[in-house]
Amino acid sequence: MAQQAYAVGDAGTDQIINGHVFDFSSIDIALDDGQPFSMPGIFEISYEHSLTPGEIRHVGPLVQDESVGTYATRASISMALRDWRVFRSKLAQIKTGAGSGPGFMQKRFNVVVSYAEDDEVPMTDMLVKCRVMRVGRAYRRSNEALAVNVELYVRRIVEDGVEAVASGNLISDLAMGTI
Repeated sequence: MAQQAYAVGDAGTDQIINGHVFDFSSIDIALDDGQPFSMPGIFEISYEHSLTPGEIRHVGPLVQDESVGTYATRASISMALRDWRVFRSKLAQIKTGAGSGPGFMQKRFNVVVSYAEDDEVPMTDMLVKCRVMRVGRAYRRSNEALAVNVELYVRRIVEDGVEAVASGNLISDLAMGTI
């Protein structure tokens, strides 16, 4: 029996993974002014975070204790060149808050990624206080749209509303409701 065909969404990026359809068209970027906008030309988003405990050792080879550790994040977005130009222009227009000068790499924004399987409540991850770190381009002859890779600095990642670590600042943690 043939596998059921699925319609491709507006962004043309629906994928069938283990029989489920995941749609990448629900990636929104919110600038410092709080106004979200969708970018249908995002081809891929990748992000990760880690907490590496510091090890406390004495004379012997064994770990005696550990510190909370260092929290690290990494993220990148691949998008159509036309959407990159729109996004870069929106970043450059931000006139308030930190990085209020003309440089688009100094502006902060949040990225909201929502995804769900059929008949499930959407899950939402948030990449908080992002900045553009690196912009990469590699063009070649092909039938694919021209793309730009953007590496991001991310202050923290909140997975489906769950914080990975407390900030270490009691006042900040109380304000964010993490304790």
